Amino acid sequence: YKVQCFIRLLLAFSCASLSAGATEAGGNGRYRVVIERQATPESLHEFLQDWEEQLNVQSLPETANGGYAYHRFEQDRIFLQKSLYAEAYYQGSVAGHYDEATQTAAFQITAGPQYRFGAVQIIVEPDEAFVNAPEASILSAKPGEAARAAPVMMDEEIIVNWLEDNNCLLDHRTAHEAAVNHLEQRVDITYRVTAGGKAVFGGIDFSGNETIADLHLQRRIGIKPGECFKRTKLNEARIRMLRSGLVARTEVILPGAPNADGSVPVTFEITERAHRSIRAGASYSTDIGPGVSAGW
Repeated sequence: YKVQCFIRLLLAFSCASLSAGATEAGGNGRYRVVIERQATPESLHEFLQDWEEQLNVQSLPETANGGYAYHRFEQDRIFLQKSLYAEAYYQGSVAGHYDEATQTAAFQITAGPQYRFGAVQIIVEPDEAFVNAPEASILSAKPGEAARAAPVMMDEEIIVNWLEDNNCLLDHRTAHEAAVNHLEQRVDITYRVTAGGKAVFGGIDFSGNETIADLHLQRRIGIKPGECFKRTKLNEARIRMLRSGLVARTEVILPGAPNADGSVPVTFEITERAHRSIRAGASYSTDIGPGVSAGW
């Protein structure tokens, strides 16, 4: 059977679990984690050691009681379970025992088989002809390889960057869906791309610039109406204006959708940097003769 899940949640939950209940160094430090490795494949031992070290870095507050420590034990067990999933051990289980006398959490890991990637595909929604979508061959998740969460996270970034580099889109989003087949020990991955309309830069306006001419800013940003719309170009334009030393802050205002002709008007809201004034003068002293002064 298939179970729908989202791999991003595995990594997010793992990070949140590590931070939950953690304190700065200086707690009582008595809480200790031990992970038994005997019933796990050797390929997982390095991960288990890293997880054990991460959990042991965290200390308990000086005022922690037995209930707090047991809560920490339960959170650590859940973290280890989610971490197994993230490493593609979807049948893995974590048993544990907390010894209150020694404040030691001992965990026994049963990994089970490591699942593999099955079908990996990219679907554009809506299926518009104007979207130049990447081929699945550029992705990190490969059929037959271990179905870890990390390659899926990398693939989302790969797809986003590819779409930006090879399209003229006002907006695009990428998410993934994982179908876990326990009978075949397989995970099928579908990346779903939601794309806005094809777009070009329309009119470019500036607001808030009281002493800087629009023409000067236009030359700085390096964007012209009619060019392929890319959000990376907008980011580069903001950086150029900030580096000029004339602008303290700038925000980009965009419409929710392109105009009927595909053009996207852009407004840069400017906060000018406080301008310095230059002063100069001349003087004459009977002691040292003529002189000049300057400041700003």
